[in-house]
Amino acid sequence: MGATVWSLMSNVVLPPGVALLILVTFPLPDILSKYSTAFVSFLMDMRLFHFTDRFAVTAFGFLFVIAILSFGTQCYELFSVVSNHRYGGGRTRGLPIDVKASIWRTERNFWISTCILLVYWCLYRYRKLQKRFSKIKEDLKKTEEVLKKAEAEMKNE
Repeated sequence: MGATVWSLMSNVVLPPGVALLILVTFPLPDILSKYSTAFVSFLMDMRLFHFTDRFAVTAFGFLFVIAILSFGTQCYELFSVVSNHRYGGGRTRGLPIDVKASIWRTERNFWISTCILLVYWCLYRYRKLQKRFSKIKEDLKKTEEVLKKAEAEMKNE
């Protein structure tokens, strides 16, 4: 049996996103957290295609676009399958088994694409917040150093 789009989605696109999300959200000490964030940033910012100095396709961007496209196509496909068969109130009773199988397969693919999209969106958002937190932490350290220097100068006067 050949590889289908959904076997590729669930076996190629989903695992890296889940692994990186677990790595980023796993509670680690500050020292290790810094390295895990750097590792995840390296993997997410890895350039696949470089077009100009300002535009390059990263591994994360490529997988995120694939997730968005698959979600959009599955929304359309689910809508078309449901509207074509117009089963009343979501009931599949009385429909032939091949129609039921088509509806169930489309619903399954919709939920797979939704899961993949949410994993990548959460990864993007969490990483962005983590970078902001690290920057604020560094700024706080610099501010504390400046404050200590100012206090020392005031004591010397």
